[in-house]
Amino acid sequence: MSLPAARMFNDVGNLNSGAVVALAQACQQD
Repeated sequence: MSLPAARMFNDVGNLNSGAVVALAQACQQD
């Protein structure tokens, strides 16, 4: 992953941390 893409992904994650955590947990459980 390129640095700009990683930073953009991180920014989105910060804005939607709750949704990201829920999605990550759902993926791990599945």
